[in-house]
Amino acid sequence: MICAHGKWTIAYASMKEAIFFMYLHRAHKICEYKKYIIRLFMAAAIPVKNLLVIQLDWAICIHVACSNNIAFTSYHKYSDLITHHLIMGTQNSLSNQPSRSSKQAQLNPHGADVEICK
Repeated sequence: MICAHGKWTIAYASMKEAIFFMYLHRAHKICEYKKYIIRLFMAAAIPVKNLLVIQLDWAICIHVACSNNIAFTSYHKYSDLITHHLIMGTQNSLSNQPSRSSKQAQLNPHGADVEICK
């Protein structure tokens, strides 16, 4: 399971080879997208935020794959995903801090919409 920047980089390298083989004309856009995601990882200083970046990457890949008119570098066309996964995800992870009277919660690595309780 990909849960850190290093594992994402390894998975990206494998994916890049396959995409370049089939869509060499898209190489520039894929490289630009990698730089974009790496900048998000650099901004995410704590491990919980790294998981949010990975979930955002997953959501963007699905969104781009399901659309005929959106490229990986069409950042303005998936700003709703950025808001949901990074901005709202950060607020949710901060509000899920355990207290004496509340349950302990953690992010679900398989999807941001489902909460795992301990």
